[in-house]
Amino acid sequence: MPDADGTEDHYVARADLRWRELGDDLLVFHPVSWDVHLLNAAAGMVLEACSRAPQSSPSMAQLLVDWLADDLRADADGLARSLLVDLSELGLIVPVSQRAGA
Repeated sequence: MPDADGTEDHYVARADLRWRELGDDLLVFHPVSWDVHLLNAAAGMVLEACSRAPQSSPSMAQLLVDWLADDLRADADGLARSLLVDLSELGLIVPVSQRAGA
């Protein structure tokens, strides 16, 4: 999601999240809200990447394009943007300009 100046936002995972892998899925506990989320493999990959370093939509699209089936690779940019929006709306990732652990 580009800023007003055309640069891409970067996101990080909240530092206080706890998760456990369940097969290909990821079960995530948000200790502030006490919400539990079951993420599919793609969303889990994005969240884990955001926990290691700030990530942008293009960097997540590149991660996903290597993982997606051939017929879905053309949609990697849209999927990356959608996953970042969804994870942000759930409060699991935040823009780097905000505190990730609060």
